[in-house]
Amino acid sequence: STRSLTFDLTSPLLYEVGLEAALDSLANQTQEQHGIQHHFQDDDQPKPMADELKVILYHTVRELLANVAKHAQAGSVSISIGRDGGSVRVQVEDDGLGFEVPKTGFHVSESGGFGLYHAAERMKHLGGRFQVESTAGQGTAVTIVAPLAAASTVNDRTAR
Repeated sequence: STRSLTFDLTSPLLYEVGLEAALDSLANQTQEQHGIQHHFQDDDQPKPMADELKVILYHTVRELLANVAKHAQAGSVSISIGRDGGSVRVQVEDDGLGFEVPKTGFHVSESGGFGLYHAAERMKHLGGRFQVESTAGQGTAVTIVAPLAAASTVNDRTAR
């Protein structure tokens, strides 16, 4: 049980074969556990990044997939990762129920949920973006963009 929880928190694949393989594995797990079909796409471009950034992106996508499984009633989800100049871009799109995106941004919910709020704040802290597009009945698309040097830059600033 502890081994399974540790694996779920941070996949060893992140360190052994990289973020792309870890995200593909995460999508496979979502399909096995929740029956949500998935499509994974990588642009095959090099995306050198600090381990901290890999972990943050992995956790963010894991949170998004948990939301899809819990709330979206989606039949399928697509995950893509690519390099965009000096940044990495991850997109997660589902064909679920969708929702109205708050115009004032995400906040901690009254029920204690803070996943989207936390993800948006982490990306802002790293100098990246977290964008959610959703329409009721038409699914949700989340785009995460982070500078490839983000985690090491933040750590350097924090250490001073």
